[in-house]
Amino acid sequence: MVAAAASTVVVALHGLVTVSPATCPTAAPCAKPAKHVMIEFTRTPPTLGAALVMVWTDARGHYSTTLGPGTWTVQATGAISTKPGKISVARVRSRTLNFRLTLP
Repeated sequence: MVAAAASTVVVALHGLVTVSPATCPTAAPCAKPAKHVMIEFTRTPPTLGAALVMVWTDARGHYSTTLGPGTWTVQATGAISTKPGKISVARVRSRTLNFRLTLP
């Protein structure tokens, strides 16, 4: 019974997603909230029932989701890079993690 309870642990993950172009003039700040962007979390290696989690950012670039403990790759739709691109989720109740996207 203890093993079953341990496998159902989920972590509340939330934070801010910002976006900037691949090149940015040095005189101006380029990072802005990534509004209404889909973020995909893919478990590595995949496990049954929890291999892919998708979440949308809100109008201010915030997201919130739950993930199981383990290693996840992270990619945003339309971005050429998502940083960090790989995360490790530990068995904690809540974690704030911000992402930075680069657009073409």
